[in-house]
Amino acid sequence: MKKFILPLLLLLAIGMLIAAESEASDVVGYFKIAPTTNIQPGSRYPFSIPFSYDDLEVNAVMGSQFGDNDYIEDLWSGDNTYFFDLWDGSLFEMSYGAAYWFDRDAANPAMSMYILGKVDPSPIDFTIWGLARTPFSFNEAKSIPLNGPDDTYLFPDAVDEDYIEDLDTGDNAYFFGMWDGSLTQIDPTHVYWYESLNTDNVEWTYDPADPYGLTTRRTNIRNKK
Repeated sequence: MKKFILPLLLLLAIGMLIAAESEASDVVGYFKIAPTTNIQPGSRYPFSIPFSYDDLEVNAVMGSQFGDNDYIEDLWSGDNTYFFDLWDGSLFEMSYGAAYWFDRDAANPAMSMYILGKVDPSPIDFTIWGLARTPFSFNEAKSIPLNGPDDTYLFPDAVDEDYIEDLDTGDNAYFFGMWDGSLTQIDPTHVYWYESLNTDNVEWTYDPADPYGLTTRRTNIRNKK
């Protein structure tokens, strides 16, 4: 489990931040990145943002829990930012559904890294690029099964041998009418590769209120494999 009992000082800090930035009716939460260990010096870890924010600027989302020369990179765009008291670089704002690398500088000690925010999942418009790998995540604070009820499934335009891999765990699933493999769900804060065998790009809207609904489906597919 990614949630665990935090030290008192950290709980107080989170409480102060939540009180300052959230309305009384907001549901708030937090996750620890790399839940079974600390992030080690010189290591790289994938992550995404599972919460909602009024301000998606990197400093507002990630805060100042870092050390000089720590680094964040968007897997798709390559935009990046370094930490020197504040985050600064071409990655200015974070995005729902995006996938990121975090690099802990080798000169900094091992750390516990937290993400906190409001639980308010947003619909996300995905472009799954044909004959390519697309990084993605969900803006969810709960796990979403790949296969839904009544023979439904996420990514409704998947074709046979499409492939999803969890960059955190290495678990993966192939599509053969349904998703099948060691990967069974999309988890909060995790980052994924979607490898598509469609010959054209596919556009799909993930709707948290109706994850498997065909009303969310929008494609520009002309031919399927």
